[in-house]
Amino acid sequence: MANNLFTKYVWMLSTMYHAGKVSYSDLNRKYVEKFKEKLPLRTFHNHKDAIEELFGVKIKCDRKNGFKYYIAGIENIKNGELGKLIQELLQEKN
Repeated sequence: MANNLFTKYVWMLSTMYHAGKVSYSDLNRKYVEKFKEKLPLRTFHNHKDAIEELFGVKIKCDRKNGFKYYIAGIENIKNGELGKLIQELLQEKN
């Protein structure tokens, strides 16, 4: 179970990392394609909180532009050690 959750966290980070900004509905659609189950809004927020706790990555919502979610400080992540870690995790999972 924990490994499955970790996989979902990494997938969510990867999806946002590559998309830049993504709506909850688009993220849910991609989640259903990948995991064959819906991503309830409460679960999404739980995953978002867990990602911040585990990886120190904050996911924010751009409410002015269609309620799209994005990784805050993505430039720092791409250029820093965390970016390398995320890329390594993504390569292992893909």
